[in-house]
Amino acid sequence: MHCRNLTVSERNLVTLYALAAETFLSEVMMEFIRLLIVFLVPPLAVYLQFGIDRHFWASCLLTVLGFVPGVLYSLYVMTARPPGLSRLSIA
Repeated sequence: MHCRNLTVSERNLVTLYALAAETFLSEVMMEFIRLLIVFLVPPLAVYLQFGIDRHFWASCLLTVLGFVPGVLYSLYVMTARPPGLSRLSIA
């Protein structure tokens, strides 16, 4: 596969590139799965991202009243607030 032996720094660079590509692909895949869940079961997607809070209950109510409003609200909430610890602000 390689025409010559790689130096240590070149191997480290290749390893770093492979790790970055793998991380990017896993993040893209998780985002795709989250959006797929939004279109299938909107309250479940909100629950998986935020737990049981006001956004979850609002999503449940809107989904019961009409599936499309539940999907739109869940999409809005999930795109407006990033998942995980990145949504916490350090003051």
